[in-house]
Amino acid sequence: MTLEEINIEINDLKNELLKSREEINSIIEKSKKEIIELNGLIKRSNNVLRGYIATELKRERTLEAVNVESVDLAEILKVENYQISSYTLNTKSRLLSRGNSVTKLTRKEMHLLALLAANQNEIVNRTYLLLIIWGDASYFNGRSMDVYICKIRKLLKDDDSINLVNFHGRGYKLITL
Repeated sequence: MTLEEINIEINDLKNELLKSREEINSIIEKSKKEIIELNGLIKRSNNVLRGYIATELKRERTLEAVNVESVDLAEILKVENYQISSYTLNTKSRLLSRGNSVTKLTRKEMHLLALLAANQNEIVNRTYLLLIIWGDASYFNGRSMDVYICKIRKLLKDDDSINLVNFHGRGYKLITL
């Protein structure tokens, strides 16, 4: 091999080395960008998790503050039929029936009525209802529940022996004679 051939070979190796170095640098830059994206994803996930934990802690503290035990809604829904004076609430089919009259309830209507029916003639704490059915006791969920209470009153209006009473600052009582 001549000196000129060796110099050409060395230059070729240098060029290959430079290309390899550029490729490595490109891979490193892509990796840095991916690491930055992953760090952002981790931060967002941590924020979501912190929010979830804070919500659950707030829910538990609120239940403690209203002095009620947390009852699993599923336990109440295990009872297939609740008798509410002349009405029958079927929790499986979400039907409220009285004689030949049958009304299909929405899921929230049925959950709310089932909780009240399971505690007939007892005051059920408003915050408790909000936490069990809506998941939090915010002002907006409270207003939503007020609408559902109004709907339930209309559904039960044909039986004079039923009264759904609001106890200000405490909750609701489904009174049946």
